[in-house]
Amino acid sequence: MSNASTSASAERHPLQDIQRTLDATHPGIGRAVCFALVCAMARRTLLVIAPRGTGKSTVSALVGKALPQSRIIKSLTSAGLAPLQEALSSYRGCLIIDDLGAMNTDYMRSRTITTLAELVYTGRVEEHTGHQHVEITEFRGSTIVNCQPVVYKRLLNMPEWEATAEDKTIRYYHLHRPTLPNMLTPVMDVDTNLEMHKVEMPDLGMDGIPQLLDVSGMQWGPSRSMEHVTALLRATAALRLSTTVSDLDVNLLSQLMRPCWLERRLVEKAELDGARVMDSNILYLLTEFVSYGHI
Repeated sequence: MSNASTSASAERHPLQDIQRTLDATHPGIGRAVCFALVCAMARRTLLVIAPRGTGKSTVSALVGKALPQSRIIKSLTSAGLAPLQEALSSYRGCLIIDDLGAMNTDYMRSRTITTLAELVYTGRVEEHTGHQHVEITEFRGSTIVNCQPVVYKRLLNMPEWEATAEDKTIRYYHLHRPTLPNMLTPVMDVDTNLEMHKVEMPDLGMDGIPQLLDVSGMQWGPSRSMEHVTALLRATAALRLSTTVSDLDVNLLSQLMRPCWLERRLVEKAELDGARVMDSNILYLLTEFVSYGHI
């Protein structure tokens, strides 16, 4: 083992302590909060997919509280961006949609996801029609969207999903229901002062990164996997207040990303241009097993 690896193994990542602290008072929530925080620091669009009552709102609220400028919004379409264009230009916070299912129509849900994914990915929106002019530039924020399985099943088969949103979103399956609910607000102390862009690009030949790319391949193609994993690793290092990615970051991200692997087991597509079918029964049953240990 190299000296760098030995040093990394002797250290602890700050997110490990945060996960342990959160799980001590609110069991099962720590990993979801830490991964959502990494995604927010990496400027990604994250879908937290889980049955109701599993703490999705608590996860997004904690991350929003940790990041300055964060705000909760009900929905967001291109037309809805007009009143927000000044606030979202040069934005650095996290936009949070607490419940995608609260929107009235599948069209509204689909348009919200595609608008957010495009805004986060490109950092800009420019639309000029006869009715309005929208121009948002230098957007450097992130998005967390909470989504129940029944809503996600319908979203998967909207044409906009495959055309625009699928490769630009990260799907995290949160599999823990509070068995002894704690009504107190969880406490999290995290330093977010080092931005991801100040962290050097990681060496993709590092031990553990090929395995990370394999997990990523459950959701995206090779090029997009490399793009997302690189950003997530840099964000993980930034939360350690380090400008270089180490084995510590690779090992931690491998742990945090494990629930992303479930997509391969949950979603099937029999034809190249056919519908996707999500077996949400598996997700519900896994949630009960993880939460209670038996049914």
